[in-house]
Amino acid sequence: MTRALIIGVTGQDGCLLAKNLLDRGIEVHGTFRRGSSDKFWRINELGIREKIHFHNYNIGNELAFSEILKVVKPNLIFSFAGESFTALSFEEPKQFMTINIESTVEQLEAIRVHTPEARVFFAGSSEIYGENDSSTFLDEDSPSKPRTPYGVSKLTQLHLVRLYREKYNLQVFYGILFPHESEFRSQEFVTRKIAHGLVLRKLSKSAPVQLGDVTMQRDWGSAADYVSWMFMLLSVGQPGEYIFGTGKNSSVEDFLMYCAQSLEIDLLKIIGESESIVSYVDANSGVVYANADANRFSANRFSYGASNPSKLFKSIGAPPILPLSQIASAMIKVEQSRLTNHP
Repeated sequence: MTRALIIGVTGQDGCLLAKNLLDRGIEVHGTFRRGSSDKFWRINELGIREKIHFHNYNIGNELAFSEILKVVKPNLIFSFAGESFTALSFEEPKQFMTINIESTVEQLEAIRVHTPEARVFFAGSSEIYGENDSSTFLDEDSPSKPRTPYGVSKLTQLHLVRLYREKYNLQVFYGILFPHESEFRSQEFVTRKIAHGLVLRKLSKSAPVQLGDVTMQRDWGSAADYVSWMFMLLSVGQPGEYIFGTGKNSSVEDFLMYCAQSLEIDLLKIIGESESIVSYVDANSGVVYANADANRFSANRFSYGASNPSKLFKSIGAPPILPLSQIASAMIKVEQSRLTNHP
């Protein structure tokens, strides 16, 4: 029987991958970090908590991770552990560097010693590319010029994974993941912030959503799609680096409008005295649902190119891609269910 180990199973990608693998009849083991907050809310919502074999692993404890590998003996390993909120990396650069790089080295070393035949996937980030014109399409050979501490840490991770693949012949895959969303995103991320905030506002339980530069574009895909592609890649692909993306950029404003449409809100865009300040108002009720100031939240205020996932799709076959409008609609539906306490 195929046995998978998901490092960081309680996060967005980890929980969705666990559900995907369980549905395929694969035995799933997952690691998590102990903490005071409830880390299992996603697992609980998916109804899979009793189906996963959990193991405690705090980054920096290589001995604990080695013991997990020796006990589980996984055929497949997926690593999502680490810090991932880009804006916070400017406030805590040392933490991001230490955690993201240290976790990669200790995992690769343990895999090399204890499970060298396993097929392994490390989740990387399009943040390695830094600023590019939004009309640019980025592939595995595009130049890397990260502009955030998080991006630098992920670029280092990519080189470490490549080194272990080439030096020790490990079957290690590296996914360069463009932004991918779901109802299980943390609220620090702008997509969940918008979906959650608009539903609360419609229920008259919050102030308008506060946004930064809504013209910023990202290549947003579906997290559920991406974890499915990860499994497919490890099943049929050759170890290497692979872009995960949709090939299409959309703006923050696009996502805001998709969410509003799902709530049947007709938003009007009203430009303030300064063109950098915009309000989004319900055309029927006059209620302000969002305010945007291009000079706020400026840590990531630069343009990103879209992805060119042709190498991945050549390996796994051209999969269906969930449009951003449907991603937004699904996120709104779940937020309504959570906030009104009924399905």
